[in-house]
Amino acid sequence: MALSGGVAVLALAAVLLSGNEQGRQQALVDAEARTVYESALTKALAGDPQAQFLLGEAFRQGVGVARNPKKAAEWYEKAAARSHIEALYALGTLYENGEGVRRDDGRAVDWYRLAASIGRHGGAEFALARFYYYGRGVPADAGEALSWYKKAADDGHPAAQHVLGTIYENGWNVEADPVEAYKWFTLAIPNRHRAMAIDHAFDPVAARDALARKMTRNQIARGEKAAARWRPAKAPQGVGRDGFPLVRTLAVPTPPATPRVPRVAVRLFSFEAPAGPGGATRAAYSLLAEFDGPPAQASACGLAPRLRDAVFQDLWTHPLPEAADPAALRAAAGRLVPVLNGVLGREAVRRALLHPGERPLAANDVLQTPFDAVEECVQADAGS
Repeated sequence: MALSGGVAVLALAAVLLSGNEQGRQQALVDAEARTVYESALTKALAGDPQAQFLLGEAFRQGVGVARNPKKAAEWYEKAAARSHIEALYALGTLYENGEGVRRDDGRAVDWYRLAASIGRHGGAEFALARFYYYGRGVPADAGEALSWYKKAADDGHPAAQHVLGTIYENGWNVEADPVEAYKWFTLAIPNRHRAMAIDHAFDPVAARDALARKMTRNQIARGEKAAARWRPAKAPQGVGRDGFPLVRTLAVPTPPATPRVPRVAVRLFSFEAPAGPGGATRAAYSLLAEFDGPPAQASACGLAPRLRDAVFQDLWTHPLPEAADPAALRAAAGRLVPVLNGVLGREAVRRALLHPGERPLAANDVLQTPFDAVEECVQADAGS
């Protein structure tokens, strides 16, 4: 709707009476913003979810109207009730930041989950990954965080693609895979500015260059091909269209997910050992192991002192690398698997991992392993 005659005259007068070019330009911008606001208000009052979302944006940013985050939340909620995906995401950000509403991580998660589940909103998926990683509003869950990072990356979110590259490079809750890491860094590069706007450390160019120096030409070629073959995930059809009542949308049945068996490791013991070239430094490590079942785990805990002796004998002739080199630590841990199995008398250890440090692993530490959870070996600690 156009400006009323009186408002239009005042806007024009403001333009003509401005004393300088900058003032005239600003007056034109303000008049145009007010026109957009007036037009959106009419449509929003009639129930248009896009117009309601635009009013939320106007009140949040103070464009065409005085800034009022509380009013922004009210208009976002009206649009969200009609399945407006960006409004759902915007509400998540308001509750996360305490902007116009009381800060509430739990409610932020609820709004983000709706935007992610109904509309495959990459920003909401990335936000959920961070909430699960840090245990904000939900219990910390490394596997769930990884799942949301993957979804966001598949939907083209550049920061998620950078994080996923880092995850595959270091083997955090996945098998380390430099080719897959190279692919995700490559995919993030065209939107590098967007990734770095979220976190200046999310620089896919620098990350890929550093990774490439440790890869073979064949691995780099495979990473390039994988990136070229990638296509963003397709959004679900017929769900989450703007204007659909939210209750009706949520009633759409979804097939049950295939249950995933969690990977659980046990921290057998921690120790200090020479590290680096020539064993010039000493560093603390924890030895984690994944077993083929609870009986093998219990047996290993009971034999922890013998396992420790066998590990030390091996490390005497094969000094550990520096803790800052994850790839070398993985190789060293792989060499220890047959050593552990030799003491246990059978192939009971599926894999081993050397984790820097000697304290029990927190939720964020677990994410930096290929496991969903890491338990303590109580018997081993008591007998050490």
